[in-house]
Amino acid sequence: KDGAIKSSLYRILRAYSNSDPELGYFQGIAFIAGIFLLYMDEKSAFQCFTSIMNGKRHKLRDFYINGFQGLREANTIWDYIIKLKFKKIHKKIHDVCLEPMLYTPSWFLCAFMNVPFPPKLKLYIFDQFCYFG
Repeated sequence: KDGAIKSSLYRILRAYSNSDPELGYFQGIAFIAGIFLLYMDEKSAFQCFTSIMNGKRHKLRDFYINGFQGLREANTIWDYIIKLKFKKIHKKIHDVCLEPMLYTPSWFLCAFMNVPFPPKLKLYIFDQFCYFG
């Protein structure tokens, strides 16, 4: 079964890369496509993946394109929110020179799928991501 899922994942990522040559393939997009494959057939997983990458609500594609411009913008917003809501944490993060770009890609680009959380929590986070964008 693992071989079949890997083959399906390869086909989804290749099809998406061919349909979006400007973006192509990026490390990390497999986490998003892979979670769909765990719960649906290949065609449905491809459609959902394409929707998350290009849809108006998620626009995940925009995080990758132009040198990760969308991720950089999200990091600016993230930094502002931390500064606004958690001043001490923000100060500590900046005192140790911990740039958001060092830890947010696994959050924002991979929807926490590559973080060692329990599977139920990962699925809950992904569900919220799908619902709210």
